Amino acid sequence: MSKFDEKIIRLKKAIEIINKKENRKETTTKDYQAKKMRIYRAKKRFEALKEQNKEKSYHEWSDQDKKNFEKNSKKRKEDRIKQLNTQYLDMTKSPIKMTYVRYADDWILMTNHKDIRTLKEKLKKWIKKNLELELSEEKTKLTDLRKSSAKFLGFSLRYNRGRKRKK
Repeated sequence: MSKFDEKIIRLKKAIEIINKKENRKETTTKDYQAKKMRIYRAKKRFEALKEQNKEKSYHEWSDQDKKNFEKNSKKRKEDRIKQLNTQYLDMTKSPIKMTYVRYADDWILMTNHKDIRTLKEKLKKWIKKNLELELSEEKTKLTDLRKSSAKFLGFSLRYNRGRKRKK
């Protein structure tokens, strides 16, 4: 393992300490939690109605039970669609993440840290001081993967948010 790899490992450990010290966790938004709870309660009402009428076929249910069943079913579907269109993670205190990949003398460092320029300057100084090497300014790029891709070993890396849902 090279000195640079060891430096990156120490950097990852420092990030873990920051995440613990600042209590950074991936938490869901309050809006998402509220919608999830509303769906849960509707599901419980749905199951209770089915349990109440388990001995009967749907056609034998009372008109009121059928009406409640249909209303509850429709409401659950609407709430689920609303939940899918709600931001899931609370990004205000999300943990700092870092991924490092190296192949021979090529490497890429990916992070969601907001102060990436400072991190780049610190690494640049460390490389110059400890390895007596310099980062090539034309090859060293800071890229927001949500906006454009990064090239590494012939691959194009980009951020994938997953499927977009139609409203």
